[in-house]
Amino acid sequence: MKTKSKIFITVGGAFLVSLWLFETVFLVLLYHPSLVLKLPPQVFGNVRTAYYNTRQVIQREPLCSRFDEELGYTLKPGHCVFANIEFKTEYSINSLGLRDTQEALYKPEIIVVGDSFAMGWGVNQQEAFPKVLERKSGKKVLNAAVSSYGTAREMLLLKRLDTSAMKYLIIQYYENDYWENIVYYLNKNTLPVDLIKQNYVYGQKMYEARKEYFYGKLTLCFIADRFHQVWQWVVNTKKKDTERTIVFHDNNMRVREFTRVPLDADRMIENFFSFNKTLGPMLKSDKEIKSFFIDQDEEGLFLNAVMSAPVDLRNTHIIVLVWDLFSADFAVKLRKKLDAGDFPAYIKRLIVVDVSSVFSKEDRFILDDHLKKSAHEKTAEIIQNIIRPGGYIAQR
Repeated sequence: MKTKSKIFITVGGAFLVSLWLFETVFLVLLYHPSLVLKLPPQVFGNVRTAYYNTRQVIQREPLCSRFDEELGYTLKPGHCVFANIEFKTEYSINSLGLRDTQEALYKPEIIVVGDSFAMGWGVNQQEAFPKVLERKSGKKVLNAAVSSYGTAREMLLLKRLDTSAMKYLIIQYYENDYWENIVYYLNKNTLPVDLIKQNYVYGQKMYEARKEYFYGKLTLCFIADRFHQVWQWVVNTKKKDTERTIVFHDNNMRVREFTRVPLDADRMIENFFSFNKTLGPMLKSDKEIKSFFIDQDEEGLFLNAVMSAPVDLRNTHIIVLVWDLFSADFAVKLRKKLDAGDFPAYIKRLIVVDVSSVFSKEDRFILDDHLKKSAHEKTAEIIQNIIRPGGYIAQR
């Protein structure tokens, strides 16, 4: 018995010492990000994952955001400080829950919608590209971007804004717009109220649980991530050549292409289908369903959201900014769709700009996936060259 106790104590002690060492290394690398650049990519990826497991998210912070029945949330009017390891920024939020002044709400000539990139995650308020563009162009610009909004919510937000003087609408697109645009399309161009509230409550609960730190948390999360990767590998290796799927259609026999949308191994996607009282439970119970088909591709879903905007955009120049390298293919496909498709004139003249290619490593935070002040300066300069007198629009 004594021998077993010694073995147990020895193994337990070794585990605790290892846990302490791993956690210490994680913390040192987290709070000195420049060190991570000197390490192998695998280590860099693990440290970045640890950062994501601990960072603040502005739309989840109660001092900076509030629930909204139609949009899920907006920023909370007033002032708040939003900080992570690589930055500390102040937010001045107007009465509509946007990171801009109250005066900017009145007759802006340029309205910028988008998510955290356009909002200015990680940079000061006047350093975000909408405000830099305002100084460069001399036009009144409203920064109406809100962290994690997709195209559907960005368009719905427009009906709350003063668009009477709007000449330019800048839409910043990011890859996570895709799922929101799918839900919007499948629900006949609305976002279900029950889904909005459900996802908000669930997101807040998960965020509050994740925020709590204890010594050893980063290491335990690392171990859990490794187990998760193994589980996903097992699930993928067991996939059959044939799979059960769902096809969304309107029983119209017209000829059109359908796009396959895979369901990931986490199976959380059924939450997106709460508007259908039978489909959600079916997806939860039937694990053999691995995908669904819809008659819209990513570019079509985006254009559907824009053309369904609750305001008149026919006399507005629309500029779409593709902000990240992952969506560069989207920019190419969107241009092709516009060239080949039969769209209204204001959609046909839509300008698609891939700004991601102009950013260097120095323009990006090391751990965070957002961009620094220099990237916002470059973006504003690109837009200014498009809208300035004699610029790209004038030459078309």
